[in-house]
Amino acid sequence: VPVLFVNYTSLYPDFGDPRGGGTREHEGQDILAPKGSFIVSPTDAVVTRVGKGTSAGVYVYTAAPGGETFRYLHLDKVATGIKAGKVLEPGDLIGYVGNTGNASGGPAHLHFEVRDGRTAVDPYPRMKGAFSQTELINALTDIVAILRKELDD
Repeated sequence: VPVLFVNYTSLYPDFGDPRGGGTREHEGQDILAPKGSFIVSPTDAVVTRVGKGTSAGVYVYTAAPGGETFRYLHLDKVATGIKAGKVLEPGDLIGYVGNTGNASGGPAHLHFEVRDGRTAVDPYPRMKGAFSQTELINALTDIVAILRKELDD
């Protein structure tokens, strides 16, 4: 799960659910979490795009091994240093949970998409693993260093 400290057993699969009054289908997995929760890369990846859109809000796209892309939408903000070309390892901080874009006014969450080319793929079946204690400690150690640097700047 790309949000630290969210257990996959607490997730409700919502890929394909109706959205926009039934005019479209949900193309990702919503992961409810407190605003500001850490969003981390679940795999090795390369950041391909960072931006802000009317619907997506603040977002980050990455390319994962095997050619799939991951999309992280509705972020409160992007982590320092995250830009196109940045190479990520599992547990690297991408940004913070928010409710930007068309999620404004609703509960804070990460909208996480997996795409094979242009086709959305249900991410829920992959969210059965969790970071090990060592991976969590390493991720948090790196995040604390990033936050300290931000405070010093």
